[in-house]
Amino acid sequence: MTIPHEAHYHYAASDMYQALSHFMFRTSPELAQALYEGDYYRDMCDILAELGFSSSEVESLTRNLAVDAFVQTNEDDLFHTIRKDYTHLFSNPKISVMTPYESRFLGYEEDKKGQDVPLGTIVVDISRIYKENGFSIPTTPQERSDHMGVELIFMQILQKNLGCMIEAGDSAKRQEIEETMKNFLDKHLSVWGISFFNAITEKAQEDVYRTIGAIGTAFLKKELQQT
Repeated sequence: MTIPHEAHYHYAASDMYQALSHFMFRTSPELAQALYEGDYYRDMCDILAELGFSSSEVESLTRNLAVDAFVQTNEDDLFHTIRKDYTHLFSNPKISVMTPYESRFLGYEEDKKGQDVPLGTIVVDISRIYKENGFSIPTTPQERSDHMGVELIFMQILQKNLGCMIEAGDSAKRQEIEETMKNFLDKHLSVWGISFFNAITEKAQEDVYRTIGAIGTAFLKKELQQT
């Protein structure tokens, strides 16, 4: 059975959400190895092409992930460099320059910017959406529901399921998933996602995270055009 072209886009989008989510959590040696050996670069090039980016766009977005970008280092040093930038960006409450949590990023918890909304409203709403769709947070230790990595994993699963429903010809289930995706994007990921990845590009100290920021921004812009 031939897979419909439309389903291919959703499978590729699912892969992209997963690829981006790896950088939202504490850096693993496996991620550094995939970068150092070129596996992540090759996968990212393929995903971007499947999403409809031109060859020049793919080359521009991924240039700093190519194997040649790491010839002056070794795998262990690359791992520590990426983990250091992750800490710089996200994980140290005293020195990190931004936050991976939607509520905090929008300023609702610190009252620095954004609307004056009750503490936890975003977390409660996202948790409700997850529960209604049978999604449990697959991270250890378990993160809060409005963590960017968790939101990306949720969209990864929705996009994969949507591709499956298109392939199976299940129009009712397809519509249900599409409505869930649109609701989640409209109320959450579209509200802060592009600003978040732009902030990564601006605040990262190393090329890898700058590149992830640029790719995330370009991808989410395309995603929002599709919905």
